Amino acid sequence: MSRLSAILLTTSAVYASVATAHKSHTENNPLGNRWYHVGDGIIYPAIGTLEWSAGFPPATVDTTMLPQAWMGALNAAT
Repeated sequence: MSRLSAILLTTSAVYASVATAHKSHTENNPLGNRWYHVGDGIIYPAIGTLEWSAGFPPATVDTTMLPQAWMGALNAAT
């Protein structure tokens, strides 16, 4: 078994023993009339507004802020 396979196997075994499944992920019930989340008290901004788009990264990345090693690896790969 390769070292990577051993690491992945160990990691997944540890995660499986620690992580508990949320109840909604373990039930096998039809959705019925409640397929949506009932009001959670959070008011979300309208899609397409400046407040909504603020949660996403900019369309173009400022590469001057990236580590030079990353840029070197990117340039070598392309």
